[in-house]
Amino acid sequence: MLGRKVSGSGGFVCLQCRLQLGVAARTRQPFPPIATNFISTIPSRRRLLSGDANVDLPTTSGASEPDTHSLGHGNNNEDATGAPIPQFRLVKVGPQESNEHELASPPPRRPNRPYESHGRRVFPKHEELDIAIMGRPGAAIIMQSSGQWGRGKPEMKSKESNESRLDLFELVEKESIEPSASDVLVNIHELKPDGLDVLSEQAFNALKDTLVDGFTKAQLASYIHQSQAAKQFKKGEDLSSDPPWVLERYAWVPAAEPVQKGSSPLAPKSPKARLVAKLMQDCWGVYSEESVKQQGHLDLKLRDIEFGLLLTGTNKWLRDITRDFLKDGKQIELIRPRNFMSITAPRQTAELVLREIHKILDMSRTSRFDASLISKDPIDPVILQEAGRITNTSVFHDPSTNQIFVSWIHKTEQKEDLEVLGDVVLRFLLHACGCASRSSHTLQVLPNNHAVGGRYLAEHGCDPKLPWQERLRQWARWAIAVPKSGLQSTSIDIPANILPHPLSMGEHRDVTVEAFEGDHIPSAPQSWSEKLETETRAIFGHVVQAQRTGFSPSTTLARLEPSLPRTFVPVLPPLRNLSLSADLHEKGLWQSTVVIRFVPSPHQAPEILATMPPTLELLLDIDHHEVKNIIFLRAVADTFVGDVLLPAEPVDVRLVQTRFFTMLGPNIGMYAAPVIDFLDRADMRPAEGVLKTPPELNGLALPRRLLGNPSDTSSSPEVVDSVTVDYLFASLEMERIISTAFHGFKVSYRSIEAGQRGGRRSEISLDAVRMGADEHSDSIDQHTVKTAESFMSVVSNLAKCSDPVLKWQTTDEMSRYEDM
Repeated sequence: MLGRKVSGSGGFVCLQCRLQLGVAARTRQPFPPIATNFISTIPSRRRLLSGDANVDLPTTSGASEPDTHSLGHGNNNEDATGAPIPQFRLVKVGPQESNEHELASPPPRRPNRPYESHGRRVFPKHEELDIAIMGRPGAAIIMQSSGQWGRGKPEMKSKESNESRLDLFELVEKESIEPSASDVLVNIHELKPDGLDVLSEQAFNALKDTLVDGFTKAQLASYIHQSQAAKQFKKGEDLSSDPPWVLERYAWVPAAEPVQKGSSPLAPKSPKARLVAKLMQDCWGVYSEESVKQQGHLDLKLRDIEFGLLLTGTNKWLRDITRDFLKDGKQIELIRPRNFMSITAPRQTAELVLREIHKILDMSRTSRFDASLISKDPIDPVILQEAGRITNTSVFHDPSTNQIFVSWIHKTEQKEDLEVLGDVVLRFLLHACGCASRSSHTLQVLPNNHAVGGRYLAEHGCDPKLPWQERLRQWARWAIAVPKSGLQSTSIDIPANILPHPLSMGEHRDVTVEAFEGDHIPSAPQSWSEKLETETRAIFGHVVQAQRTGFSPSTTLARLEPSLPRTFVPVLPPLRNLSLSADLHEKGLWQSTVVIRFVPSPHQAPEILATMPPTLELLLDIDHHEVKNIIFLRAVADTFVGDVLLPAEPVDVRLVQTRFFTMLGPNIGMYAAPVIDFLDRADMRPAEGVLKTPPELNGLALPRRLLGNPSDTSSSPEVVDSVTVDYLFASLEMERIISTAFHGFKVSYRSIEAGQRGGRRSEISLDAVRMGADEHSDSIDQHTVKTAESFMSVVSNLAKCSDPVLKWQTTDEMSRYEDM
């Protein structure tokens, strides 16, 4: 092609026009031969006159001809064929031509003088031709070389150099008159301004007009397609400037282009003008000075993980960027189906906002783990999305590798050995989807005939009290109609055989005193207790069952569905109906403890997991400022949960029995050193609300008798054979407890703060712990008070409001259960 570097668009001629001009010059027909009388140099211009027609011809010098001369022989007015020949006469044309045509005579001939041609001296020579020209014998002037060089001897050129010379017109003749597609694309690319992305209005409009007038729509569309697909013309540019999470970046587009003077703002653009605008913006990134000052939008397509980070949680950092840089109509839009982010702002502001977002995403971290560690069954995507929402992370499941990816914005000020959000998501999913291998559940309705003829009543406002995965469902309690006021309700007695294990009726002692006073430390320190201990509690509240989406209370009688998923919502009685003893057994107003739970790590060897290691509970004594002491470490052997539904009563009962081995606090440093190391690495500042721990408890040696299915019978206090087990931190709860005696047992009020995983709740429970007699214990035989039957009797009386000490509802509130 006719390639050249175009510095600007002012003198640009398109490729097709240049090719056509070259071919036209090459193929132009020469002038016909002129009669011998006129082949000479003429110092002035002359005009041929024929009637009213004027023809300008160059005049020759040195001819001694009369002022008037006819083109013919003598007065012969006919050619050789006999046809009349038009008569012409020569008229001299001067700077001031009069209206009358005067006859002009040719100037006298000049003698032949030498000329220089290509460095040689030549002389003109007049020779006759064998052909007739305009009725007369033809003649020509031949330039004959004298064999002498001109002013200087030219430099001799080799044969090769002469052969390598290219004739431009000969080259164009060989090519087609239509330029090739590649030549057109390169010719368009030559117009791209070098190193400039913002042009003045004049330069921008000139470049736009050049593209509109110099190329067709097909050529412009082909350039746009090639530029976007292959980027083959962006040589020397850094195509990897965007971070890896940006899959596609589209050019900033002004919302409305400035209106030129004299044009209507509503005048539509031609299709070619729209193509040119797209080419200049998308392919070249060239804008006018006026357009970059106006509102526009910058669009990007992001990866799934990083786009999820922009959507999850509260996104305080994204709100801060919006507040600091985007005002007066400027905004950031996130389009979920296509993973698109659109920034609406002027060009410079949009680029600044994008750089700030990149700085934040540069601090992101990603962890991955196999989904099979959590559950063998597919994990519900709603569970993954909710886990990401409450932890401010992006949780993504890759079906091809069956791995779960967790991404989050890492805070640099956090200690490296503490739990990060990837560990938090793992333990949240283990709690929600992992199976509890050492727990059992039962459900019983009292009386039995209340399993039919009732209806489900929606439980409102229970979400803050529930674990995180249970907040995704709607819950309802099974209730049944009660008699009119004044009539006796059906008597209920919770059977004692509902409990699978006998009660461990020990005297109530302050656990902190038991653990750290010298009188209670064994003379020979032991690691774990020799026998299993059992803790039994009865908690009062509502047993609720999961309902389908769009649940509405039924107006017809139905049957209880025991197979529905269920959970427990604790309920507190009104304070004015609570008349318990004020003889508190804790030091101060309440006792504050921290319960840290651990589960066996799924990352350890399968043969270790096959032994079914127990879960661990670490109890710490704290105050408002610091952690004071370690109370004990428990190895939980099994847990029983029995739900007793009382549809005709204000509350239901959940019975919980836990069996465990215990290691007292003073012995932990000797027999469970990894626990001390775990606490040393933790960051616990209760006064500041900071309770952060490492994610793992590794290398804890457990006696083999604690693994598998432990027996109730006594075993050797110390078995040499032990198994080293790794644990994951599972949860942390802060409990504040107030307890007092009630009918020889301990009734406790607990305020439990379990964070995002477990929620916040308060509950009243009756613990099967021997406590000193009070004024309410006379109605029960002191010799049988410590039996399971007596414990169940007290639980039944508290549930059906037959005891005046604790009433769950006032008389007015009972109307909810009447006339259902």
